[in-house]
Amino acid sequence: MIIDLPKTYRGLNLFGEKYFKRPFTEYQRTIAEQILRTVFVGGGEEVFIEVSRQAGKTTAVVDAIAYLMTFAHHFFPTPLSIGIFAPQKEQAKTDFDRLKDNLRILKEVFRLDFEESNGTTLKLGNGNVIYCFSLAPTSHLESKSLHLAVIEEAQKIDDEKAKNEVFPMLASTNGSKIFIGSGGYQLCNFYRGIENNKNVFKYDYKRVIADKEKLHAKTKNPLHLKYKDFIEGEKERYREDSDYFQTQYALEWKIGRGMLVTKTELEKLGRKYIVKLPYENPVYVGWDVAKEQDESVVTVIGWDEELKKYKVLCWLAMKGDDYTEQVEIVAKELTKFKHVMKVCIDATGVGDPVVDNFKKQTRYNTEPVKFSLQNKDTLYKNLIKVLRDEELAYQEDHKYTPKFENQMLEMIKEYKGEFLSCHHPDKAGAHDDFPDSLALALYKARKITDVNLNRHDLGL
Repeated sequence: MIIDLPKTYRGLNLFGEKYFKRPFTEYQRTIAEQILRTVFVGGGEEVFIEVSRQAGKTTAVVDAIAYLMTFAHHFFPTPLSIGIFAPQKEQAKTDFDRLKDNLRILKEVFRLDFEESNGTTLKLGNGNVIYCFSLAPTSHLESKSLHLAVIEEAQKIDDEKAKNEVFPMLASTNGSKIFIGSGGYQLCNFYRGIENNKNVFKYDYKRVIADKEKLHAKTKNPLHLKYKDFIEGEKERYREDSDYFQTQYALEWKIGRGMLVTKTELEKLGRKYIVKLPYENPVYVGWDVAKEQDESVVTVIGWDEELKKYKVLCWLAMKGDDYTEQVEIVAKELTKFKHVMKVCIDATGVGDPVVDNFKKQTRYNTEPVKFSLQNKDTLYKNLIKVLRDEELAYQEDHKYTPKFENQMLEMIKEYKGEFLSCHHPDKAGAHDDFPDSLALALYKARKITDVNLNRHDLGL
C-alpha cells in the first residue's frame, strides 16, 4: 500500500487538536512527523532529535504514537510494535504514562480495547502494542520484535547495552530508531549521529521560544509564553554560559569537560620505572574496599623529589568478600615500605569493619574516610589538581595499568548541587576502584589549600 504522507501528517495535526486540545508548535510537528515517516517508510532509518529541556517533546512523541496505535493496523499486514527506551525506568515511564492517558481519551471514541495494560506493556485490541523499557545496567530486557525504537535521553544511554539488547529487536522488521536527547559531556552514539549530520533535527531554546511565540500569536494562549519566562529564570539561576545551561538548553556538547581526565592528559603521566624494595622514603596509602562486583584496590604513592611528582609505587587488586584475608594481604605488602605515613581506607558500608580490623591487626596511622558527597568532593578536587598540574606518574607497563587507565578515562565529573561528583558511568561492567583508591592515597599526601576552586579551575 502506498502511503500519502502529507495527508497522514494533516490527519495527525487534526487528531491532536480535536482529541487532545493542543496544537503543535512547528518543532513538535516535525518530531511527530518524523516518527510517522520512519514507521511508514521503514528501511532501518536512524533519526537524531536534539531538543531543549522542558520544551514539550514528550507531547509530540506520545501524540504521534497514540495516532499510530489507533490507526496503523489499517496500513500494515501485521500489528505495529513500538518500544520506548530510556536510561532509567522512570524516564521511559513518563512517555508511557502520558501515552496511556492519550489512549484512554480515545478509548470510547474509537472503541479501543486494552488487552494488556501494565507497567511495561500496553496492547490494544487491534493488535498494536507499545513497550516501556529501562536501559539501566542492571535491567534485563525481554526480547521483542519491534518496528520502531524511541530512545529517550539518548546522550546518557549505555551504548553497548543498546547495541546488544535493543537494536536486535528491530532486525526482523528492519525497524527504525528515533534518538531524542540534549547536549552532553561524553562521546556516544547520539553525539556521533549528530556529527554525521544525516536525519538530524536540532531545536535549541531560542528556536523553541520562537515557535511558541508564533503559536501564541495564532492561539492567544498565554501558556505558550511561559517557556521564555522559565528560560530566563534558568539563566539567572545558573548563568547562560554555564555548562549546565549550554548543554541542556543551548544544546552544545562539552566533550572532555565532563570527564575526569582525557586520554592525552593521562598518557603524559605514564612512565617506565622500577620500584626498589624495600622502599625507604615516606609513602601514603589509599584502599578502596570492594562492594558487590567491584575489586578491593590499594594504591601506594610516594613523592619523587627528582621528578617533582607523586609516583604510584604499588597497586593491589583483590576480589571477593573475605576482608579478613584482605587485611592480612595489605598488611604484609606494606611491610615493604619503611615509612607508611597514612593509610586512608574507604569506610563506607562494608569498609567500616575493615577499618576496625586493620587498626587492630596493624600499627599504621589509619584514617577512615566515608564516601559522602562532601568527602568525595574534597578527594576529587585534590586529585584533579594533581592531574592538571601533572604531579603524578604511574608505571605504563604494570599488569594493572590497563585497568587503571580504562577506569580513569571513563570517570565522569559533574556537580550534584554544590558538590563535585566523580563516578563511573552508569553502564554494565564500569568500575571506579582504581581512581577512588588513588584519590584516597593523595588525600593526605597532597591536600589542596584552595578549597574554593571554581568550576573553571576544575575544567567544568
